[in-house]
Parts: sequence; C-alpha cells; structure tokens
Amino acid sequence: MASRLTFLTYHILHILFTALYAWTLYVKFHIPNKSFLNYYLADLICMPIVFYLVEAIFRILKINFSLSITKIIFGVLYFSFLFEFVLPRFSSRYTGDWFDVLMYCMGGGGYYVINKILNPYSINRMS
Repeated sequence: MASRLTFLTYHILHILFTALYAWTLYVKFHIPNKSFLNYYLADLICMPIVFYLVEAIFRILKINFSLSITKIIFGVLYFSFLFEFVLPRFSSRYTGDWFDVLMYCMGGGGYYVINKILNPYSINRMS
C-alpha cells in the first residue's frame, strides 16, 4: 500500500507542477501584474517538470537512466547559461536575471529532494 501511495503521490505532484506552470503562463500573458508569480514561479517549477519529463521519456524507451545529483546540477547550469546568458544576447524577448538562476537552482534542489523521498521506481538510486 505504501509503495502505491508513493507512486500516485509522485505522479500527481508532477501533474500539479505542470498545471501550476500552465496557470502561471496564463496569468503572465492575460493579467498584467508585476509580482513573484509573473517573474519567478515559472522558473522555479520549470526544472522539476523538465527532469520529470526526461526520466519519463527514458522510462518509456526502456533505457535504464537515472538523474544523479551531478546530472541535475548540469541541467540547472545548462538552463541557466542558455536562458539567462545566451538567449538574451540574441533576442530582446529574453532578459538575463540572477534571480531566475536562483529559481532554477531551487527547482533543481526541490526535484532532487522530491526524488529522494517519493520516487517509486527505485530505492536509493540517487547519490
């Protein structure tokens, strides 16, 4: 029973993250507002959604793959470099912001903690 609850909790949590992300995008484009919600919440929950999708795709392809802390840090650094350094140089639509980098780091750390506690697919797989 406990493993079934963990399985459901794990997937429901990621569905809620995705719904929250969609809601923040809706608010961002339809309700002009200068708040944490508009600027940083999407960046905070972006990394858990991306890492969850990466693991789900590899699981569907039946590739034995797990996200270690090193891979999570690399993903956070990659997103930070791409969205906060490279893209702002080529497009005025993007802006480089250190708080976004902080939100990516917090999201990656949150994903790591969630995976350590709730991941139903493996026991002690992250190091």
